[in-house]
Amino acid sequence: MKFLLSYPRGNSTFDTFYTQKVMDRLLPLADEVTYNDTGRPFTKEELMEAIKGVDIVFTGWGAVPFDEEIMAF
Repeated sequence: MKFLLSYPRGNSTFDTFYTQKVMDRLLPLADEVTYNDTGRPFTKEELMEAIKGVDIVFTGWGAVPFDEEIMAF
């Protein structure tokens, strides 16, 4: 299973939600994990590219909403 953690990695909000305890439970469930390493929320275009082939997307406040266009992508 392929996961995307779309919230920007490396900031305090990411670290608050994705603690080591959470990651220790989450990572074994995935065959592959992709992170948002841009340092900012994805743009809509970046999100649409990043979700290709992904099974589960973890998102959060300030992220691009999953609208009809993204869901159809």
